[in-house]
Amino acid sequence: MKEVYNFMQDDLNNNDVMVLDCYSTLYMWMGKKANKPERTKAIKKVEAYVQGIADERDKKNVQYVEIDPCSEPFQFTTHFPEWEEEVSQKWLEMDPYQAELARIEAEKQAAFDAKWKKEEVKYEETGATFSYEELKTIAKEEVPLKLENTEMFDSINPEEANQTA
Repeated sequence: MKEVYNFMQDDLNNNDVMVLDCYSTLYMWMGKKANKPERTKAIKKVEAYVQGIADERDKKNVQYVEIDPCSEPFQFTTHFPEWEEEVSQKWLEMDPYQAELARIEAEKQAAFDAKWKKEEVKYEETGATFSYEELKTIAKEEVPLKLENTEMFDSINPEEANQTA
């Protein structure tokens, strides 16, 4: 642990666990981005800190209070000159790198959704009906010349086609 003199609200590091020693109460401010091992070891480090202090306090009656960002009690904030709620709101903001990743992912999803919407419209039923002769003509015009068996449309018997439908 490192002591900070003349501390201010801006000294609270969202990537760490910060400790405020108020003699009979020790506040452990758990930064939102503090890693799990750091959070779980905080109480043991604070207890070791209290045992190592050579002052007159009753070490058995010291209170340990865990605090999450943006839920600081008045008893904690009163020790900071000029505490501002607006400053504490920045601790809830997303990391700029993570925000950019989320924006890129949203753009990719929007492009994907737009493509599929376009494909759905492309193959949407029009309700149009065609006669056998029209289909024969369309098929001959649209089938590439390189393909074999383009004559297959000529070999279909219209009466057999009507029976299977």
